[in-house]
Amino acid sequence: MSVLEPPQRCCATPTSSGQIQGQVRSGSRCPVSIPPTGSCAAARRRRPSTVFRSRITTTPGVIDAVGAGVSQERLGQRVWTWLAAAGWRWGTAAEWTVIPERQAVPLPEGVSPELGASLGVPAMTAYWCLYADGPLTGQTVLIAGGAGRSKAFAIELAKHGGAQVIATVSGPAEAKLAARAGADLVVNYREVDAAERIASFAGAVDRVIEVALGANVKLDLAVASPGTRITTYAAEASDPVLLPVRACMTANVTMKLHAGQAVRQAL
Repeated sequence: MSVLEPPQRCCATPTSSGQIQGQVRSGSRCPVSIPPTGSCAAARRRRPSTVFRSRITTTPGVIDAVGAGVSQERLGQRVWTWLAAAGWRWGTAAEWTVIPERQAVPLPEGVSPELGASLGVPAMTAYWCLYADGPLTGQTVLIAGGAGRSKAFAIELAKHGGAQVIATVSGPAEAKLAARAGADLVVNYREVDAAERIASFAGAVDRVIEVALGANVKLDLAVASPGTRITTYAAEASDPVLLPVRACMTANVTMKLHAGQAVRQAL
């Protein structure tokens, strides 16, 4: 990965209460790091902006300065960060960054910086989609597109929580990734018997973690039962999506729309 050089040296310091300064060790980009287009871009243009802003959001590092109200015991602590550039001028495409203390999470000894850099929004999105409605022990979870970053985390976290996991993919390469993450059943959603394979394996599913609601809603409803919760966390290129409202009512499912900012406010 090449690190983008900012047009000026970052002079961030933890001048506000509750802030920390961290020395950056590495970083990664995720969808929220990429400048938006369409309606999302218009919404962001209405927000106040600064001359310079770093968009790298997730990174591991070491705390080397703290602001008022932050324990001195945090100095020298290894951490990983989340949404470092969301609502703040300083992201993590720099040698140092300043963020609120709560967004610097302790990174246990033995955990690599590379893993710390891969967490952030993808892992938190997966966790929130899975566990916002309670424990998963004994439940069956269907994860759409099981080869992506958030979906791979969702597979691992669901298995860790005691769930049976089914993942849908688009081809053999993606199937290998989903199986490696721990999915109990991997199904190509393009195959005509996808719903039958899922139903024969698990009956009905309890939770669906969805990335393309409009494209997959027919399959989701085919394997749902009354009370199934469908949580989607991504918009499609064809947004707005046309939902079969009558079919959703008949299936008696609950749908939830998730966004990264919801995680930020809830944790």
